[in-house]
Amino acid sequence: MVGFLIFNKPNWMDEPDEFKPSNTGYQDVVERILITPMATDVRTKKLMLHNMKYEARSRLGDIVEVRKNHNLKGSKEHLSFAFISVPDMSLGEGKKYGQSHLNGETLLHKHLYWVDISTIILNAKKEATLNKADFLSRVRAKK
Repeated sequence: MVGFLIFNKPNWMDEPDEFKPSNTGYQDVVERILITPMATDVRTKKLMLHNMKYEARSRLGDIVEVRKNHNLKGSKEHLSFAFISVPDMSLGEGKKYGQSHLNGETLLHKHLYWVDISTIILNAKKEATLNKADFLSRVRAKK
């Protein structure tokens, strides 16, 4: 049996900013970088790093971790994640879906695979069990 910890909420960078709802969290950080006094080369580097973080951010449905047990850990993990158990898949088979996507030393995606969880019925603990074929039909690689 293998289980998958799935990111189950929108990323703060894509959500409306608390103090300026017309901006997303991403746009708010860009605005702060642009208005803060600093050297042009420093500003350019900060903007580039922020854009890289944005592109590599966790997104709804990302497979964050592969586990051999079948539950959420900790008292608050259920607030941000869902857990999908696949009883007929081995841990070895499942490990591939927990990888990150690197281009040299540059992180392109924090998580390489994601699952469409919009049609999966989760229980009150935000857990579900799928068979291997159903799980594999929902898994997608990021491009």
